[in-house]
Amino acid sequence: MKLIYLGEELESNIEHELETTSKFGFDIVITYKEDVEYPDIKNTIHKLYNFTKIYNMDVSKVFINDGNIIFESSLHNGYLNYAYKFIESVEIFLSKRLRKKWLKSNI
Repeated sequence: MKLIYLGEELESNIEHELETTSKFGFDIVITYKEDVEYPDIKNTIHKLYNFTKIYNMDVSKVFINDGNIIFESSLHNGYLNYAYKFIESVEIFLSKRLRKKWLKSNI
């Protein structure tokens, strides 16, 4: 999995905790792998909006899915958890505005 944070590629095989104090949080673009066995997410892109924390879990500490990345939003009061094995790349940007919905998919 490729992890790109504010234009800089980070190592995805080590643990990261990314947090922002930005008024609108992070926007995130998740691109799924082409060879994913689940047809609903194959060749799909998800856009996540206004997330305030991102936890890239250390692969050696995760016993299922070969690693996970977790997105948390204090602005929308929720979180999402994704398995590495389905993801091609995650790109993280600073949000420019607060959105009503936190997820847009199949774009």
